[in-house]
Amino acid sequence: MAGYLDRWHHQFCGMPGRLSRLLHEKDRRCVGICCQQDTIYYALAERQGETVRLLQLAQEKRQPSGQDAAGILASSWEPESGDAAVQDMVAGVLMGLARQGWQQEKIVCCLSADRLRCFLLDLPRQMTQAECREAAYWEVDGRLMEEGLAAEDFCLSWHLPEEGRAFALGVPRADVAHLEQQGRMEGLRICGWVMGIPEGLTDVSADDLILQETLLEGRAGMREQDIPGTSGAVGAALWGLGRPTPFVLGLSSQAGGQGPQLAWRRLAAAAAALTLMLLLVWGGFLGTRAWQARESLQNAQKQLLALAPDRKAMQVLEAARQGTAARDTALRQLSKDAVPWYSLLLYLGSPPLTVEGIWLQDVKPGRDHSLELSGTALTYAALSEYMEAFRQESLPFGTPLLEKAERQEEGGKGAIRFHLVLNAP
Repeated sequence: MAGYLDRWHHQFCGMPGRLSRLLHEKDRRCVGICCQQDTIYYALAERQGETVRLLQLAQEKRQPSGQDAAGILASSWEPESGDAAVQDMVAGVLMGLARQGWQQEKIVCCLSADRLRCFLLDLPRQMTQAECREAAYWEVDGRLMEEGLAAEDFCLSWHLPEEGRAFALGVPRADVAHLEQQGRMEGLRICGWVMGIPEGLTDVSADDLILQETLLEGRAGMREQDIPGTSGAVGAALWGLGRPTPFVLGLSSQAGGQGPQLAWRRLAAAAAALTLMLLLVWGGFLGTRAWQARESLQNAQKQLLALAPDRKAMQVLEAARQGTAARDTALRQLSKDAVPWYSLLLYLGSPPLTVEGIWLQDVKPGRDHSLELSGTALTYAALSEYMEAFRQESLPFGTPLLEKAERQEEGGKGAIRFHLVLNAP
């Protein structure tokens, strides 16, 4: 169980490093530069998988102005006298890079080994690496304090092997900052600094021998004085790609430089893949919703087809119901306004309303639910008796109103034409 937990703890602790390697890409090529006397040495190295190979060596002669090139990369200088020499050196470096077509490559510069401060250290062997580093720092700081200086004013590199001679190399931090500032002003982008190790201070391993043999083959025909500069340039190029060499030490505290570059192509590809995945998921979701909607529509259409006969029967029943309702409405309207003529005629022909000398000739409804009676009377007395009979009867109408009564013949001996109106109560 403990081993299982330790394995998971190790994997979890290693996640930040794996994530950083995923988001940052290693430089594939690096140019190392080293100035020795009147010559600038170049070395181009390339990463091929897990190995690093030295591709090309070059050198350029230059004509320094105002100061010897040997003092440019290490010793202190006054701004008014040193800037011209630094600018001259930077211009020569830029010209050599342009001539080789290496302007866009990562650049690491090597500081001359003969111009560095070297501190030989005598440390106990029982200490850990961190304790050795701490003790070495304070020992170097103590030595510099005797000169009125401090270790924090220097860029220091450490060589603290388990066996062999331990030493530290240092260069004033202000000098490195000034070099970087001048190079940046001239358009030279320096990504790192290394220091050349003086000869005889390190032991050479089997890998280092192979490297030296390769270097010797590549520098065939070089002069003896070209070997330190070439070794510094090669060491700088290989160090820039993460390959340690016995020629140089990288600065543990640099004044500037560039950190790991983001893997923009990898990030762009990941972003494109993530966007494509999101689009596919969203398209699948929309496609699923569309398929479900189509299925629902087809099911609804099937249900409508199954209910078509019932719907037609319901439509027929509804039409019949509406027709019946319309006829009932019309019948009620007719019944409401109709006059019960049969009952009325029976009533007008009843004995109480039958008077001798009265003949009814016309019966019709009048305005405002009234009833108009027209007829002929032999005498006015018979007409008066007929009207009195209406008054004596319990009628659905009120008292008759005589609108018109006149004789039809001249001389006053003919029949009397009358017109009565019975108003509703």
